[in-house]
Order: sequence, then C-alpha cells, then structure tokens
Amino acid sequence: MTEPKLPGDDDGFAKALFVASSADRDIRLWLSEAAAVEDKPVPFAAFVQCLADPESATGRRVMEMAVRRPDVRAALMTLASRFALGHLPAVAAASDGALAVRETDAFRMRLEAAYDAGGLAYFIVERLDDGSDMPRLAIGIPEAGEPVMRALPESVDGGVQLMLPSDDPFLHLFRDPDSRFLLA
Repeated sequence: MTEPKLPGDDDGFAKALFVASSADRDIRLWLSEAAAVEDKPVPFAAFVQCLADPESATGRRVMEMAVRRPDVRAALMTLASRFALGHLPAVAAASDGALAVRETDAFRMRLEAAYDAGGLAYFIVERLDDGSDMPRLAIGIPEAGEPVMRALPESVDGGVQLMLPSDDPFLHLFRDPDSRFLLA
C-alpha cells in the first residue's frame, strides 16, 4: 500500500522554503545563545551566512569567533577554500617587501597610499572578468601563523576598497610574497 502524498511533497519551492526557514531558526537560536556560551558549536548555516555576507550580524559573530577560536577559524578556512572565487598563491619572484599588486584571471588586489590621511592605505579588489561574482571575504594566509580575514563591502560596479592603517596585519600579509590569499 502506498502512502498518500501530502500537499507540497513534490513542490521544490516548498522544500527550499522549509530549508531556508530551518536555517534561519537555527541561526537565530545560535545568535541568542552564543553570547552566553562561547564554546558552543557553530551551525553550518552560520558559516555559509558569514561567507555570503560577513557584515551581517551572523557574519560578524562568526568572524569574531574565528579570531578567538582555532576550531571556528579552521572550519571557516576550510569552507572558504572550498568555495573561493579566487586563489592567489604566494608570489614566485623575490620582492623587496613593497608588493602592491596580486592578480588572478578573475581578480586584481592592490594597495594604494591614501592621500592626506597619514599612515593609511587603500586595499582595493577589482573584478577583471564580468562573469565573476564579487567576493565578500578576503583571507590572508601566512606561510606560518594564523590567517587574517577582512569582510569586504558589497560591490555594485565590480570593485571594492577598504581603508586600513598601514601597519594592519592584513596589509603586512599582502606585502609578504610568501603569503597567499583567498577571495570568497
């Protein structure tokens, strides 16, 4: 005997809506409890939200936790590596420490000095390929040590920029030819 079909059993939209609703509930519950329990496991949906929008409340929370917790940092790095829009390897040629441009087929990252802003620099990410999505997260990975992550603002025109202090650890990694980068 076959079981009767319930309304919505074969409706892809209904299933997608259920998954989205469940993920939203899980994230909201996690955010409400996360302040009280720092070592609580991070739901997968929170990592995905962080990669999609690192400036959201969930994204900021995951980024903050990634700074303090090696397990969260490792999980975020693994997911970012898997879904990265751009991998920028270590620079092959010797450098004098003044590395200012890194590039792949789809993206160019560069540094520009800020005028009249003493001690600041612009970190710029440009899309070179019209078919690529813009990244929302830049991750600097040193040869040894901990990665440094920066949320990128949403882009409308294929480019984003951050103004950072010249001594920022992220910029230090950018100038280091032995470091590599992920754009996710």
